[in-house]
Amino acid sequence: MKRYYICIVIFLVSVCGIAQTVDSIRNIREFDEFEKYTHLAKDSLAIQNIVEHQKFRYSARHLTVEKGEKGEAEVTHRLLMWSLSSVLWQNKISVRNPQADYCLTNFYVYTNTELFFDHIINVYVLSPFSSVNKSLMKFVHSLKDKDYIVFNPIMKMSHVCYMFWYEEKLIMILVPCRIISFAKDVDDKIVEVAKEALERYYK
Repeated sequence: MKRYYICIVIFLVSVCGIAQTVDSIRNIREFDEFEKYTHLAKDSLAIQNIVEHQKFRYSARHLTVEKGEKGEAEVTHRLLMWSLSSVLWQNKISVRNPQADYCLTNFYVYTNTELFFDHIINVYVLSPFSSVNKSLMKFVHSLKDKDYIVFNPIMKMSHVCYMFWYEEKLIMILVPCRIISFAKDVDDKIVEVAKEALERYYK
């Protein structure tokens, strides 16, 4: 009887191992297919429409909403501060609770590709941007010497985040997508499209 149970256990372990292997192979194939699609989509990535979604001012004392709902603005603020916390932590900068004053304009850039959920590149313009935290401000100003930075905020849903300066405006882009990161040429294209959208919006 004991040998019988041992055989059952060995059989179940073997089945589980095979199932995991099959799932791993399937995931690798899906990832490879998505990578191929990503590069093809990147070559044809274009703007279909630009829609202003939110406008508000945030300071330590109050939040003033010009466009959108107060509850949604508060969620957006937490999302942005969480993203800042993530990139600071990834750069080994210790800022426990980033606090910042800023005016925000948020707009959706609708694209022609399924590369992103709902075809959207979500653009946040934080201008002006200030903070009493010197480490945070030093990091933010250091971005002026770079084309952009890209990172992955720690969230339940996968996002790729980009930060850069555009004509003295601090820009954050959050792109919900199906993978953790894109190749460098795809990142370049996404930032290029976002800058094109900014030019159209502010011209």
